[in-house]
Amino acid sequence: GYAADALGCQKVYGKELMLIIFATIMTLTTSTGSLFPDRALIYLGVWRIILGIGVGGDYPMSASSTCGF
Repeated sequence: GYAADALGCQKVYGKELMLIIFATIMTLTTSTGSLFPDRALIYLGVWRIILGIGVGGDYPMSASSTCGF
């Protein structure tokens, strides 16, 4: 929200959509954990947190862009 107010909605909306796509791809590429099962959970957790940040930014941005502001 703060970044969208400071930099502009359309610039931030595109960047956070790229963040969601990238984090989703990185989440899908998590190894099966056959070599290091603990590291696989950390890897998955980090990318899921980043994905959550992107989705959390997407909800208010998509609502405001649909509204026409």
